[in-house]
Amino acid sequence: MKGWFLSKEVDNLQNKNMVSCRVCMQSVVMNLIILIWSLILDGYFINENRGIKSGLVYCELEGWILPTYSFFTSIGIIIACIQLILLIVCCGCLKAEECLRVRSYTIDLLWAIAKEIPQIIIIFYINLCHDGWFKMSSLFKAIFSIFVTIWKLNNLYTFLHNDIKSNDIPNWCRAKRLYICFPIFLIPVWILNLGLSIMIAVLFIHHRRYETYIDIPGSIHNLHVYDKYLYTKYIVRTGIYLPWPDTEYENSYMKLAEIDYIMANRKTTVHLVFKLPYICFERSLLDRTPNQCFKIDNEKKILSNISINEFRQYNGDNKEQNATFTFRYKPQSNKYNLGQITYHGHITLGPLYLNKLLYFRLHHANAQDNDDDFVYRISTNTYQFYIVNHQLIPIEKAWRYGLGKCRPCRLGPQLSTS
Repeated sequence: MKGWFLSKEVDNLQNKNMVSCRVCMQSVVMNLIILIWSLILDGYFINENRGIKSGLVYCELEGWILPTYSFFTSIGIIIACIQLILLIVCCGCLKAEECLRVRSYTIDLLWAIAKEIPQIIIIFYINLCHDGWFKMSSLFKAIFSIFVTIWKLNNLYTFLHNDIKSNDIPNWCRAKRLYICFPIFLIPVWILNLGLSIMIAVLFIHHRRYETYIDIPGSIHNLHVYDKYLYTKYIVRTGIYLPWPDTEYENSYMKLAEIDYIMANRKTTVHLVFKLPYICFERSLLDRTPNQCFKIDNEKKILSNISINEFRQYNGDNKEQNATFTFRYKPQSNKYNLGQITYHGHITLGPLYLNKLLYFRLHHANAQDNDDDFVYRISTNTYQFYIVNHQLIPIEKAWRYGLGKCRPCRLGPQLSTS
């Protein structure tokens, strides 16, 4: 009888060890899967964000972001390899399950602090300055991190709720209180990781992209926009402006073209003929004779519309100056967020400057029905220059984008050197 009980006890111990080994091996496989997926997503994130240029609205990524992200990826690989080795060693212990939990929590803490948290913070930082333009790798990384964190928190809950009471926990572990210290340190770390990951996912999913075609007055093409929300937030009522060179007209600008007009036509030429007190404009796809001319009244600081013939017949003392600006739009791509506008130009000798172009946005109350007016229309035949903080909003105020309220990196179109 005594032999039978002894045999039964041995069988129970063997069964328990088999269960422990099975749980141990499952943990090894699970951690290996997590490591592989983590490396895949890290590579996807680095590849998708590599080479991003400064686009129409958003800036290029700071130079430290991808190297720092890659550094934490390397740290994660080292930690994960150490964890896998320890898990395999633990699976050879008599009390594999207890050995596994005690040692793996130590590695989990290092993994969370040295890899997951820094990488999630970097992704969150990037997305703070983008409202609507998210990379899919950010979403996948956030969702992956959410599931891993929930799994880790569930393991912690099981350990603290059940296993901590087990008599099988080694005395050396109890003496150093490792069985409870590491899980308690891990809980706030994983909760922080979970919170940031959920915020990234919510920011991404909350914004619905809506593609559409928009009719742009004066354009020969309809404008195809990938995201109506971003178009409305940034592009509508935003144009390229040239400062009037006379110092008596402080903060006064002439509008060369609306941004969506340039986007729709892909290439737009604006020509100015400057002969005080007259100035003529033309905006077209081809360089033709100026088609809108104005006479400036310096006393009243207003302009009136005149005919091209009156302009040609005027022979004053002021030398004529010609300026031609050609704008090109690079469509939206993975490298150019919302596209990019570049320009080159030619200016003859005179007070106008080639590199003074700026973006401005019209106030809602001053928004015009079309972009035909190079100067601001007051009445049927009375105009004035656009004035900053009256009709115009500086772009550094109008384009404070993302939850981080980030400033635009470019205040005007990029002058092309080619």
